[in-house]
Amino acid sequence: WDFIRRSPWSNFAKFVFFFASIQFGVSIAGPYFSLYMLRDLQFSYFEFTLVTASAVVSQLFALKNWGAISQSFGNRRILAVCGHGVALIPLLWLLNDNIWYLIVIQIYSGFVWSGFNLAAQNFMFDAVKPAKRARCAAYQAIVNGFFVLTGSLIGAALIPHLTAINVAIKSSDLHASNLLYLFLISGIVRLLSTLVFLPMFKEV
Repeated sequence: WDFIRRSPWSNFAKFVFFFASIQFGVSIAGPYFSLYMLRDLQFSYFEFTLVTASAVVSQLFALKNWGAISQSFGNRRILAVCGHGVALIPLLWLLNDNIWYLIVIQIYSGFVWSGFNLAAQNFMFDAVKPAKRARCAAYQAIVNGFFVLTGSLIGAALIPHLTAINVAIKSSDLHASNLLYLFLISGIVRLLSTLVFLPMFKEV
């Protein structure tokens, strides 16, 4: 409660709520990308694995470069660039369902997520004194966990309503899957999180 009470004046607390709000937006749609590929796009398990693995491979190759970039430009600037980049990911899924297009999107996803996560971890190390890092890491984990849980519950609660909308609007191929609405909501929430919370904290 002390952490929450001090959050309007704490640079680190503002960063924590920024990071958690991004994860909130991610968790709204995160569990459903696999369902979308397997159920709605009817990908084979090989195609599904290919799309999923492309993001992981991209992250591995991008991490070293992001480390050098963050040292040159600062972690907050990387969070700003990658935060907007992360917000675009679910929106790009709305444009096309071709497997090669999705692989390119996943490569892009791995690239921006690796920068975002690395900068977020480095920012915490810079913003918190060594003696308080364990405690502050626990604060961040609790807040982040609460936001992820809430986002997941909201996403699950929205599915029946989105299905009803999808039934009402069935003339366009864009609305072939009710999960696309969830991707749209997730992208908007991520973008709003970046626009609202990012200006609140400063580089250390």
